[in-house]
Amino acid sequence: MGPAERDIFFKRMFAFGIPKVIIFLVLLISWMEDADDVKSDFQVIEYFSGCGRIAQLADYAGSVILMVMVICAGGTICLENPQNSVITLHERFVWFVKLLQSYSIPIFKASFWMRKHLALTWKRTWMWANSKLIEQLDLGPLQPSERLTTVKTTKRTKGKDGKTKWQGNRNLKGTQQYTYRFARHMVELFPKFLDSKPARLLPVSEDKSVLQLFKESSFDQRWDECCDLQDLLVYCRGSKRLRIPPGWRDVLPCEL
Repeated sequence: MGPAERDIFFKRMFAFGIPKVIIFLVLLISWMEDADDVKSDFQVIEYFSGCGRIAQLADYAGSVILMVMVICAGGTICLENPQNSVITLHERFVWFVKLLQSYSIPIFKASFWMRKHLALTWKRTWMWANSKLIEQLDLGPLQPSERLTTVKTTKRTKGKDGKTKWQGNRNLKGTQQYTYRFARHMVELFPKFLDSKPARLLPVSEDKSVLQLFKESSFDQRWDECCDLQDLLVYCRGSKRLRIPPGWRDVLPCEL
């Protein structure tokens, strides 16, 4: 990413209303001594947020930040979750979708059976993306033969209160892995994602520089659920590899 592209990237982050503390962190990383030596041929980022419910809720904010950064860089986001996922209820995801809509950036949703991609169980799946291409992942309804499976992912028991209860067994973890067929389909869609890139760009400020935008913004929003931000900021700000550009040192905070 050259200087001009980097400026556009950060201007889009400001346009998106990303909290200043997060932009500050990304700026620090981009100013590292070896930042320009990083190869720019990384074209796919796969991020798995874990299976713990509490960890997921705390981590959804980080997932939203990553998706915003991908869009600011002109990329395609694809968020896959089981149908019973709680991410649609998370305030950061709702904020993210509304923000896309405010800039007339469409967000598409595809519902499909992972069983059609040779999964061992039915697994009704939802996927969101800023590309209509994800609708190609829906391979249609399940056929009677596809509904038959000998793999049980839960154990049915009776509680002391007489109510039926369900508990996941060792087979459940295996359903968290993508099948090769699903992965291959995503790879086949990748060139098409690249071709549709120009339709997903955010407008940027032509009148103000990134430095001016940084000066005019505030640290009011912290996104406190991203609890490791403070440690990352301290680490990056104190790094011996940090090379702060001229004009920036006086506007950087000494503490937060």
